[in-house]
Amino acid sequence: MTNPMNRSMNLLIFVRHGETDWNKEKRFQGGKSEVPLNEVGKLQSAYLARALMRDNCVIVLSSPLLRARATAEVIAEYNSIPLEVVDELRELSFGEYEGRLESELEASYGEEFKVWRESNYTLAPPGGESIWDVRDRAEKALEVARKYLEWGSVVICAHQGINMALKALITGDYSADVVKNYRQPNNRIDYWLLSEGRQLRTSEVYGSYAGFIPASSV
Repeated sequence: MTNPMNRSMNLLIFVRHGETDWNKEKRFQGGKSEVPLNEVGKLQSAYLARALMRDNCVIVLSSPLLRARATAEVIAEYNSIPLEVVDELRELSFGEYEGRLESELEASYGEEFKVWRESNYTLAPPGGESIWDVRDRAEKALEVARKYLEWGSVVICAHQGINMALKALITGDYSADVVKNYRQPNNRIDYWLLSEGRQLRTSEVYGSYAGFIPASSV
């Protein structure tokens, strides 16, 4: 790290881990599920890493779970920045829904599952966590990020649910309709100004980003 920059202009950058087979199957993978990236997910990680090379990133903060950590390792390597594992970035627990197919849950839980799905994680699944339930650990993760924002942009590489919890905490808005907008596909980068509590822009990466094709794909 070099001289500190204007902290108000440094970005908090949210990345979701690359695709896994469970993502493809629509199987719920929460904080207890260790699922590796599939081949698409590995390519997405490389494209995401390449896209972040222009953003003055000084560190990537990663969930301890395999799928996020594998994505973060690629980002750290391509951008020549350190990686710090932050346990508080672990995905929400999905309780009884963990590891099960969406279609199976629709059949087994019916209206209960539908209500939970439409809540956008503002309600907890049976035996699991909501974005409300993880506010304390989300705040601890933000404290780590704030420490590095003085020096440049900070990448948070984590999961759908915990990223949504962090964004809700930043804005203070936990309403289901607003939180829905915090969802993030595996190939999208969300740029936030933490100092102003708002999202600045998003960027989606497809195919060979900016003409970049990983050697493993040719």
